[in-house]
Amino acid sequence: MALRIDPWRIVLPLLASAFAVVAQSKPCSASLQQSLVYIESAVEDGESGAITRHRGTGFLVRRTGYFLTNAHVAPRRLGATVKIHGILGAKQGVSYTVSEVTRDEDHDLLLLKFDIQLPDLRPLRLSEGAVAVTTEICSAGFNMVSPEAAFVQGTIASLGGGTANHRWTVRMPSVPGDSGAPVLGPNGEVSPSRWKAFRTAMDSTM
Repeated sequence: MALRIDPWRIVLPLLASAFAVVAQSKPCSASLQQSLVYIESAVEDGESGAITRHRGTGFLVRRTGYFLTNAHVAPRRLGATVKIHGILGAKQGVSYTVSEVTRDEDHDLLLLKFDIQLPDLRPLRLSEGAVAVTTEICSAGFNMVSPEAAFVQGTIASLGGGTANHRWTVRMPSVPGDSGAPVLGPNGEVSPSRWKAFRTAMDSTM
């Protein structure tokens, strides 16, 4: 059963489009790496047979294997075959096939799920908190420079369109491969309360 995303009632904490948060004492501790997924996708053109590869980061939101990333990390093109694999917590290791649950191209959002049950999954927590300009944040992702997960720090620079569209601007370094990485802040959980609608919809698919 597909999960319907209502982009105006949820916030997905993706580096390119939203905001997530982790514990105040150690907002970007090494344990965060166990919540990350390194993603590789291969898109085969239906006419020419040419293969284009994409790489990025995702982060777990359910112990049952659901994780989020940006839609452009695994683009769905007309007439193309898309194969997606994920590696839990590292860029090297056992590669698992993952399945697409649903996507929102307009907001560059993609929900994926591991095809098999994996042990020791550590999803990021969901919250009903709020954000403010100058909030200190950090992120961890599998960029194309570092052989392991790279941690960076920054701040919330602007609330953008405000509470109506739930989009913010962050002041933080970013390089290719960071797409889909969670942006993390001081209160330990994903914010804001619009996550509640997403959580309810996802629960209905299980």
